[in-house]
Amino acid sequence: MALSRGWLQSRRGGFSLEVDWHVEQGEVLVLFGPSGAGKTTVLRAIAGLVRPDYGRVEISGQVVYDSAAGIWVPAHQRRVGYLTQRYHLFPHLTVARNIAYGAPKKSAVPRDERVRRLIELFRLGGLEERR
Repeated sequence: MALSRGWLQSRRGGFSLEVDWHVEQGEVLVLFGPSGAGKTTVLRAIAGLVRPDYGRVEISGQVVYDSAAGIWVPAHQRRVGYLTQRYHLFPHLTVARNIAYGAPKKSAVPRDERVRRLIELFRLGGLEERR
């Protein structure tokens, strides 16, 4: 089963985008091109943050957008993460405190332990006190 596949057409003002993709489980897809080529538009369409004019988007076997069939699954039901190029961190907090900010206050794992594990997982050791 494909991890994601689809095609879309979108037109905004004088900009026109036509793209198709097919990503199998375990594969990595890289979108590259000059500024303004439509990379962010494709990612936003897959995540459900914009609705293309035409197309079909499938994620892990589930059709989340199909213009011909009238299917539109909202972003919060797609189980897709989307991180923009902007940092969206608190500049006044350290790396560790930024990570801790999103951790639940009450959890089976203490917050400090969860932060330590995440720093290790993302190979951020040594950067904990950097802003």
